Amino acid sequence: MMTFTVSGIVNNSGDNNQSTNQKVRRWYDTDPILLEVINLMALAKEEAKTYATKLIKGVEAQVSPEVLAQVTARLENPNRPQNRWYDKEPVLAKAMELLQLMPPEAQRVAALQFIDALKAKQSPVAYGILKEVFNLADAQAEEADLSQEEAKITKS
Repeated sequence: MMTFTVSGIVNNSGDNNQSTNQKVRRWYDTDPILLEVINLMALAKEEAKTYATKLIKGVEAQVSPEVLAQVTARLENPNRPQNRWYDKEPVLAKAMELLQLMPPEAQRVAALQFIDALKAKQSPVAYGILKEVFNLADAQAEEADLSQEEAKITKS
């Protein structure tokens, strides 16, 4: 049985491939595979919804009702962030909450399962395009971060 708690969100920075100098802004930034999958899910929302439904069913079969009740309470909290791409779709929001609470090893397995499902559904060309769009967006975000850092240094 999988064990994880709502209050004990795991920091998996110990098994990442990123530089320790890089800023981690989101819980999934520490694992490059997980980061890729979250971004691919944002680009392929229909596939993400199908996957999210399967993920929820799989996790619900493995965790205690108390954990599920706590996740539901977090989702129903009116003060929770609601500006993320997945907040507008309840099944995606719930899947992301559950994914966030999983141990790092389970997160990685779930991420790899989504990649496999996406590759099976998409043609190799379509999957390649999604990956290229993700890589471009990632490069642009990195450039923006560098520009902000340079601006801070210039002001100092």
